[in-house]
Amino acid sequence: MKKFWEFVKWMLIVLLAVSAFLVPFLIQLHWSYPYKLALEVTPGNHSSWLGFWGGYLGVLPSGVIAAAVAGYQIKDANKQSNQSRQQELIIMRNSKLIDYCYEMKGAVSKSIVVLDSKIQLEPRINIEDQCLARYRYEYFVSEDIANIFEDTNYNCLRKSNNDIYFITNVLSNLMKKEMLDEQNEYTKNLALLERFLYSYCKYISGNLLNLEEIEKYPDIKKMKAQLENISHMIDETIEELSA
Repeated sequence: MKKFWEFVKWMLIVLLAVSAFLVPFLIQLHWSYPYKLALEVTPGNHSSWLGFWGGYLGVLPSGVIAAAVAGYQIKDANKQSNQSRQQELIIMRNSKLIDYCYEMKGAVSKSIVVLDSKIQLEPRINIEDQCLARYRYEYFVSEDIANIFEDTNYNCLRKSNNDIYFITNVLSNLMKKEMLDEQNEYTKNLALLERFLYSYCKYISGNLLNLEEIEKYPDIKKMKAQLENISHMIDETIEELSA
């Protein structure tokens, strides 16, 4: 329907333009019908009236052209204004998305610090498996020693991962599939850590009979590497949004 009315508009413009030139030309040629009509409706001095109409019709084309040029200039100005406004909105949007990316990177960096501290400490101890499991448990959940930040190390990891998932949902259209896959794998390892901590808690409370029943301890180095990959991909996203 819109195309139809656009076609009608341009047809009317063409007809008016043609008429503005064609009617005076036919009168000039003394073409029967328009010439006789012009004589009948112009009493008195026909030359004066023909001069009036000649001047009047001569102004029409210039008026039409001026109106067309003005309309084009207004349309072009509106287009440029809309483009400028759209560009401003894109800049504002990207600025907010960059803030989210930095917030996500902060959560990732905090988790890397927690895991890296664990990686650095563990090779320094030489204890039996039972004591090693207790040491690992206490590092993540003990309120006395497991608090690099404001919360226990495990709660810090869990909350940071929740923040990462929340921001990922906000930035879902920007996140690369590789980043989402890496995040899902990291979350699976974090779930392994949670099961280890839960099963060891049952062990020390007497609900598990032996050490072999404790859930598998995850690969902390792999978890750190996954977070470092995520951090690198966040940097790439920030760079793209800043371009």
